[in-house]
Parts: sequence; structure tokens; C-alpha cells
Amino acid sequence: MDANTLINRLQKILENRKSIDRVLKVAISIGLLIFLVSYISVDKITNVFLSADYEFILYASILSLVNIYLQAYKWKLVLNHSLGEVPFMRALHSYFGGVTSGLSTPARIGEFIGRAIPLEEFNFFSVTIVSFIDKIINMIVITFFGAISSVFFYRSFNEPHFYVDIPLLIIIVTLFSITVYMLFNSNFFVSVVKRKFKNNQKVLNKISVIDKFLEQSFSVKAKIFFVNILYFVVILLQFALLVNAFASYSDIIQLMIIASLILFATTVVLPFSFGDLGVREGAAAYLIAMISLSPAIGFNSALVLFIINVILPALIGLIFLIKNK
Repeated sequence: MDANTLINRLQKILENRKSIDRVLKVAISIGLLIFLVSYISVDKITNVFLSADYEFILYASILSLVNIYLQAYKWKLVLNHSLGEVPFMRALHSYFGGVTSGLSTPARIGEFIGRAIPLEEFNFFSVTIVSFIDKIINMIVITFFGAISSVFFYRSFNEPHFYVDIPLLIIIVTLFSITVYMLFNSNFFVSVVKRKFKNNQKVLNKISVIDKFLEQSFSVKAKIFFVNILYFVVILLQFALLVNAFASYSDIIQLMIIASLILFATTVVLPFSFGDLGVREGAAAYLIAMISLSPAIGFNSALVLFIINVILPALIGLIFLIKNK
């Protein structure tokens, strides 16, 4: 094989990388789901689902509308305070486009592109940067509450220990506060970047959108974080409702703690499967079994949560993207 042929083949491989990654992710997701279904048992999963209280599933599905509103509203706030005023329906359109594109691309990179497509009046690269800011806020909230939940969940199976629990919680809160300050304080972050790239005007122009967002008042940033926390709490409540659809369990707080740990797991684990399929369900099955419920209940609850919070919005987003083309 000569050098030119080898180069051409390598180029084709690189061009098809996205398609290969997508196929691999789908294959991994299917493999994980098959493993979990065979491990838990098809009969158990089916029986639990057939005996479900569908009223609770309906309540959880209705809450997905609240989730969509909160995410679109938060996205509108981030856009308004970094790029310019955007009507809510435009932000909603952009949000749906991001969900659809993110679901079908490696590491959900497509979410940034999908959000930018409907916002034609803004620079494409600027919108992707703002999308990144939005995702960082969400990751910080999930990571913080996931870390707090891990302490409470562990202690629910062990005797409370004041001199261990309190220092742990203080450390988590302190690290969270320092991280938020470093990331969202204009004087710290932007000044460092400006000093490093003071002779590179292109870089300085690109970070101007970040600078504008970071220059916003504390109340603006606090409002955005508060909306994100509300969205997070709604997801936890949805999971608790879905578990109660498949089995009666009165400790709602413990179920919400488990849901927080599941979200934490899907955030810290690299996105090697399609929409985190298999990872979410596996974590749910394992954690639910720790409170003496059938793993099938956790599996079904996580799967239904994925359908109502991701698949359905992605289908709506697909309609928006088609219309936009």
C-alpha cells in the first residue's frame, strides 16, 4: 500500500469519525441495556411495569413540562445577559434544537450547534460559548448536590458521626463556593485570560461574551442558579414519583437523594453511551436495591425518566430543526 492510499484511507476514517462514534455509542447503550435486563430479569421488569400505578407516571410526565419551561427560561436568562434580549419562544426553540442535536452526537457536542441554529441573529461561535456557560452552571449544581447527597445516603446506612459528617459537609460547601467564585467572578477569570492573551485580539474578542455575562450583578447570577436548582429538584421529584408508580415507598426524601446520586453518576462518568442509556439505569437499579426495593423498579423508573425528559423533548426539537431547514 503506497503512502497516498494510506493517507486517503485515514482521511476517510477521520471524516466518518462522528458516524463511527455514534454507532459505537448506540451499540454500547444496547449492550448495557441487554446486560441489565438479563441481570435483573425480563419477567421482573415486565411485571413491575404492568402492575404500575400509571397515575404517578402521569404526574411525572406533567412535571416534564415544568422542566422544559425552567430550562428554556434559564437559557433565555443566560442569553439575555450575555448576547442580547431574546423572546422566550425563541429561547424555547433553541433549547429544543439543542436537546435533539445533543442526543445524537458524541459527548453531546451537537447540543451547542443545535442551540445556535435558531438564533441566526447572533454569531454562531458566541452562542456556542454561551451554551457552554449554561452547561457549566448545570454541572456545578448537579455535582454539588450529588456530593451532599452521597454523605446523607451513606449515613442513612450508618450511625451519624458529628465529627465526620459536619467536616465533610463544610469541605463540600467550601469547595463549591470557591469553584463558583473562581468561575463566575469577572475580575478573576477574565483578567487572567486577558493577561495571557493580551496580544491576541481574536481571543479577546471571543471572550467578550463571557466577560459580559460575568460582569452581571450577583442577583442576576443568583437568579440563574436558583432556576437551575428548581429544575434539578423537579427531576428528583419526578424520579420519586416514578418509583412510587412501581412500588409504594413513603420516604420521598431518600428517593430524591438517590435521584441526585444517579444524576451525579451520569455527570461525572464520561458519555460513552447514547444519552447515558445503561449508565443511568444501572445506577438506579443498584441504588434502589440498597433500600430493599427490586432493581427492576430502579431500572424502570430511570428509563421512563429518560423517555419523558429527553426523548419526548428531542422529538419536539426534531420538528423545530426540520422547520428551520
